[in-house]
Parts: sequence; structure tokens; C-alpha cells
Amino acid sequence: MEGFIISEFNVFDCANGNSLVEYDATQICKVVEKKDTLQINEYKYFPIAKNYEWELIKISKQYITLISGEIVVSKLEPDVEKFNVDNKTTENFFSSIQKGKGINKNWEKEIGFLEALSILGNLKAWNILKNYESYTGQETDGATAETWKEAVATVEWIKQ
Repeated sequence: MEGFIISEFNVFDCANGNSLVEYDATQICKVVEKKDTLQINEYKYFPIAKNYEWELIKISKQYITLISGEIVVSKLEPDVEKFNVDNKTTENFFSSIQKGKGINKNWEKEIGFLEALSILGNLKAWNILKNYESYTGQETDGATAETWKEAVATVEWIKQ
């Protein structure tokens, strides 16, 4: 599939200047043009590769198309690319996190991995993620709070 990677962009109707869709700087998208249609695939990084390295996974899609001379914008919908995490990695991860011990110095990978497992349907990960502050015994703030709340919102949206 051809296309280009972009973040923080708008797609406008050239006839009237109205914005059709808008994506912010935190969203990584691949835009693919097919005849009278733009397909916008959104991606997100998850620490699911070997040694918890970050891997880019598609999480949603949206279409802008021309039907009988009218521009039609589809609803943004979940479209998660197939990925998996092996059982041994999952078990090692769960044994590495400790309840009530505060927020881990690698909190970004921890939240990202919990998010990925939650998307895969792992209920233990989902319970920890949605209750992250009570699980760690520490209140989140700043970037940690933002990352955590975004991860919970993403899982809830995908699972809706």
C-alpha cells in the first residue's frame, strides 16, 4: 500500500475551505490515495517488540471519498492491525511489576505494554491499567498522567 506518513494535519474542502478532518501532532497517520478516496490510517507505538522495543501498530481508519459529486467523510473507526505478545513475555512482564511500589522509572513502557495487552483482551492488564494509580499506590501527574489517561481512553474506544 503506497501513501505517506504524516502527523498534525487537516484535510480541507477546496471549494469552501471547510476542514473535513483534523489530526493533531500526537497522531501518526498514513494517508493513502485511491481513485476518489483518501484512506487515513492512524498508528500508535507499543513496546511489544523484542526487549520491549517500540513497534508501530495501526489502530484506526477513516475514509474521505467522493460519492455523486459529494464529499463523504466516514466516522473514525477502530481497525487494529493484528499483533500478539507471547505468553512468556506477558508472564515476565506481570512478575516484574509490583503492586503498591510506586510508579516504575520505565512507566512509559509499562503503561504502553499494559495498553497493548488490554487491546488484546488481557483482563489482568486492563484491570491494572484502568486502576493504575491505585495499583502503583501513587498519583500520576504531568506526562505520566497524560500517557495513562490516553492509554485508557484508547482501549475503551477500541473495545466499544
